[in-house]
Amino acid sequence: EALDYLHKIFRLSKLTVFALICTVLTLSVVLGLTLPGFCMLVAYLAPSYFTLLAVNQGDKPECRHWMTYWVLMSFMGLFEEIFLEKLYPVFPFYYAFKLGFSMWCQSSQHRGSLFVYSHILSPFLKRHGAVMSK
Repeated sequence: EALDYLHKIFRLSKLTVFALICTVLTLSVVLGLTLPGFCMLVAYLAPSYFTLLAVNQGDKPECRHWMTYWVLMSFMGLFEEIFLEKLYPVFPFYYAFKLGFSMWCQSSQHRGSLFVYSHILSPFLKRHGAVMSK
């Protein structure tokens, strides 16, 4: 079921999805990646590839999806830099949450990054953009 789900999300063949999963897991074992490292690999590797693909193909809806993903991940990275030391003891499953959130945001079916951007980030930037620009 998970393979079917990932096949639908990323619009790749099941064999390609399986090969990517095996590659990522092998790399994480070989490189000794911890959960934060694995999370980083998932949050940056596939999105980088799909962003370049969308840009090279000139697919504007896909470009918008991936650009909003990167804006969202930038804000998440900033949040981590500022609050993670204080947040992690209270919320020990943060990286598991980040992994799931990142995959939801990447999903071409759910378009999570567009949802979060249009419902949370964009209204925030409209309200506070003038203050941030100064």
